[in-house]
Amino acid sequence: MARRQGYIAEFAKRYPQVPHLHIDAGHLFGERLDFSSKVLSEDIVLGNEWVIRALDPMRVAAANVSFQDLPQLDLSFSPQTYPSLVQTYPAVRGLISANIRPIKEGYPKLEPFTIREITGPRLPKPLRVGIVGFTERGRLQLAPKNFTVDDPFPAARKLVPRIRPKCDLLIALAYMPKPMASRLAQENPGIDIVLNANEYVLPGPPESFGKTKLLQCINEGKILGELRIYLDEKGRVRETTDRSISLDGAIPDDRLLAEIRENARKQLSAVQDRLARVQAAQLGAENPILGTTAPGSGRRVFAGAGTCQSCHEREYQIWEESAHAHAFATLQRVRRENEQDCISCHVTGFEEPTGYVNIFTTPRMKDVQCESCHTAGSNHINNPVLPYGKVKMPDNCITCHNPENDPDFNLEAYWAKIKH
Repeated sequence: MARRQGYIAEFAKRYPQVPHLHIDAGHLFGERLDFSSKVLSEDIVLGNEWVIRALDPMRVAAANVSFQDLPQLDLSFSPQTYPSLVQTYPAVRGLISANIRPIKEGYPKLEPFTIREITGPRLPKPLRVGIVGFTERGRLQLAPKNFTVDDPFPAARKLVPRIRPKCDLLIALAYMPKPMASRLAQENPGIDIVLNANEYVLPGPPESFGKTKLLQCINEGKILGELRIYLDEKGRVRETTDRSISLDGAIPDDRLLAEIRENARKQLSAVQDRLARVQAAQLGAENPILGTTAPGSGRRVFAGAGTCQSCHEREYQIWEESAHAHAFATLQRVRRENEQDCISCHVTGFEEPTGYVNIFTTPRMKDVQCESCHTAGSNHINNPVLPYGKVKMPDNCITCHNPENDPDFNLEAYWAKIKH
């Protein structure tokens, strides 16, 4: 968020006469459950609350509510909490959805759309931008209790003709698979632009369905989409262009958002550390996640790099001097070593039987060890003659070294550092 706001601030500084709107296509909140119960994890709830606090300083004009945001809405939008929430954080009113509705009395109905008027010295007249939000229904481990998701297509057919006369440009924020977003664009020619999220791949070129343009957004907030709108002399939309901005280290952090991020990280780190210690205390050696496997069972077990060293000393030394051997420390430096969404690429065997659980329970499985690439090695240890460990490149590598996490990844250059 700090880099996103940093880019927007730099843009405003460079082009002071160009007005802009900050909007979000959806999935603001985390939805991971506690490891031992069927409720949102305590650290997830805390992180979601910090997201809410950040909406105002980020000046988010509109944010689409996705089906994955509903567990947090169950908590934050209760009749007891919602009035004070919007009073403290007015930007919450900018959360929109045309096909999410409350099913319990007292829970607020989200606005289906908003109209924002843009003015500026370079505009012949004010530009009215309509923004409407849709989400797929989707399925969650924790089903929402107080809200439901209606079919987005009937909602769009009913609502778009109502909004169209009120705006000069109509943008639909969509959180759904691309085929659904394409259908949304095809069935609703009154929409000018569909901005679709819920994808984890770099966006391709925009697609057109009549006069409606479909643009793909990137989830996780590591890439910012920029849509530029050009008007003719009468103030009508002439054309639009788009590009993706990688929020890397070249972009300065916004000072206020960086401060919010730091305060959030301090609180989250303390909570996650406590939760990890609780989890470590609850998991015993015979727990199915950690337990040893009887010889001959056929179940693969992670042995750890130290075990590999006994037969592969040269390969072990190459690994020990690589960044892979210190991958966990990179998380510790930014206090994210217990962040569930980050650690899978910095440890060995995360969420796999006998693999990494947390630093207190399975410290020997931290870092990107041999078995991160070669898979669990117990069967190889028991019978070294059997085929084992062939790595498919670049497929294995780009699981973590993807464009969002490592935009400068170069297979040839990286492999030269760890070749063995």
